[in-house]
Amino acid sequence: MSTVTASDIRTHVIEPTCGEHFTAEELDAIEDAVLDAAPLSTWHLAGTQYTSSVLSVDEFWGVVEKTTV
Repeated sequence: MSTVTASDIRTHVIEPTCGEHFTAEELDAIEDAVLDAAPLSTWHLAGTQYTSSVLSVDEFWGVVEKTTV
């Protein structure tokens, strides 16, 4: 089992879902907020997707919305 890094979350979760819609500065803020809500220790690779045991998809988008408003 490999360790999940902040770079993994940025590259495989945040950028694919938010990258086209936000600036680099906003993506930095989203990354910080996502990792505050769901620390790296809660993330794992399930098949081809990174998931967190404490952050659902809806909660992820809530964090994004709150961070970019």
